[in-house]
Amino acid sequence: MQEICVDLILPEACALTGFGFKRMVLGLNGQLYPQDLIQARFEYFSLTKGPVPNFVINKMPAEIRSESWQCISITPDDDELAAGLLKPADLYTGDNIFAELLKQLTAQAGSWILVFTNDCDKPQEVFEGNLNTALKKVSESMESSSGFMVYHNIKTSIP
Repeated sequence: MQEICVDLILPEACALTGFGFKRMVLGLNGQLYPQDLIQARFEYFSLTKGPVPNFVINKMPAEIRSESWQCISITPDDDELAAGLLKPADLYTGDNIFAELLKQLTAQAGSWILVFTNDCDKPQEVFEGNLNTALKKVSESMESSSGFMVYHNIKTSIP
């Protein structure tokens, strides 16, 4: 089974309201230790805030590279479940959980970048697009085992 990796890069100013991100706290011997991880859940997915990977920064178009960014890693509960949730036929139905998650996250941001790989390797292609383009490419990538990075900038992107 291949490992699916999804990172959504959003402007740091994007508040992500409604997702309930919380800093994880580890309890040990009656002491509480705040962790670096800031996480939330959405249906069958764990969302983790973290730094933007260097390979993404290097591939960003110059016109959006100057913004401050945050990375939301989207991890399915398991890869078999993810393969079922991301089946091509399901991406465009009204009840697709993954599509709804992306819609809610990107609705709060003007610019965003989606990095999708089936093997958690660097993406093979980089292009500009919108959410529909990204969802279509996810569908294709699930069948071809290829990865991609799509960027959307509200000032210059496809409507």
